[in-house]
Amino acid sequence: MGVRAELARRRWFPAVAGLLVILAILTLRFGNTQWNRWIYVFQAYVWPGREPEPSSDYCGPWFAWYSNGRIAAEAWTRNGEAEGPFLLWDTEGHLHRVFNRQNGSREGWEITWDQDGRAMATGQNYYNEPFEGRFYNDYLKVLQVYRQGEPYDGLFHPNGAEIRVVNQGTTVFQAAFDAQGVPEQLQLARRRTMEVLERERKEKLQRPSRCEPLEAPLENSGHINEER
Repeated sequence: MGVRAELARRRWFPAVAGLLVILAILTLRFGNTQWNRWIYVFQAYVWPGREPEPSSDYCGPWFAWYSNGRIAAEAWTRNGEAEGPFLLWDTEGHLHRVFNRQNGSREGWEITWDQDGRAMATGQNYYNEPFEGRFYNDYLKVLQVYRQGEPYDGLFHPNGAEIRVVNQGTTVFQAAFDAQGVPEQLQLARRRTMEVLERERKEKLQRPSRCEPLEAPLENSGHINEER
């Protein structure tokens, strides 16, 4: 009896294990991303590889995680839209920023902390734009100061096509960029340099040669020497 039971166990064990693996994959692929962080990670970074979003009728807390399983964001949602406090963490697990969402945009106070837990920027948003105070730009890695919705102090990259350095409300440096991210001044200098080089090349081709044409080689130089 013990031998038969052992044989049956060996026969059915691969099938049961395979079924469990299939169920686990289906859960990771089609399960609710808010059930478990690893369901979110699988759908966001493995398959299908896009960030999950709350459905249009979802209400309640919504969490997002980094690929390492650490918390990335926490927000309260209403009808699929963030409404209320919105918390962001960095990849090391430190709380990085807290701001308020209202009617689909950033409204109210925003606070940013460094990795040591010290507040390094505090400002107020208005209609999804910085309005008053100090803000930390994650893209440029710099602090920026706004006054009444206008850049007041710091390095700014307002529309992705230019860089501005502002000191106490006055723009002291400004540079525009082309689609490839090259400063327009540099692009203009390059274009003018190429035009000058091309013009000089054409002038050299059209310029008459100052060298006299070579005479035909003498076939009998010895005979000429004898006559001389």
